[in-house]
Amino acid sequence: MAHAESGHAPGFQPEGEPSRWYDFLCYSLMFAAVATVFIKYLFPISFALAYQQPVLTHVQWDLWPAVHFWLGWSLMQHKSYALTAALLVTVVEIAFSGLKLAMFFANPEWTIWNANWMLNEALCASIFVALWYTAWRRPEIFPNAFMPLPSKVHSERR
Repeated sequence: MAHAESGHAPGFQPEGEPSRWYDFLCYSLMFAAVATVFIKYLFPISFALAYQQPVLTHVQWDLWPAVHFWLGWSLMQHKSYALTAALLVTVVEIAFSGLKLAMFFANPEWTIWNANWMLNEALCASIFVALWYTAWRRPEIFPNAFMPLPSKVHSERR
């Protein structure tokens, strides 16, 4: 069934335009950055102020929100290095998240702070697994990405 306006089949993606999935991944990275800032900074500071504790008592220092925001912005801006950056950052993020979650579940302490951290970590890990899989298996949806990937070279040799 064709779309009335364009005459193209549903799901058709004109060459050179990013897909909706690509857009979803970009916005997911931005959401992860905002959620992480809220969970690790704003909520703990608000809690400390409400209960008259030192402001930084429960803050969980982390630079990942800046990395998530930068990567999302790079993808949205169609930077030429976005595919390479996505692959590198996702591998590092998945490794760190996997290690931290494994350590948490080996001896979980279910405080409000650890539960919030764990949920945020799981959210970020799931976004980065989806981004890694997409970057590895569907690099053609990354605009301005001209780097041949091993998966692409291998499939062309068959």
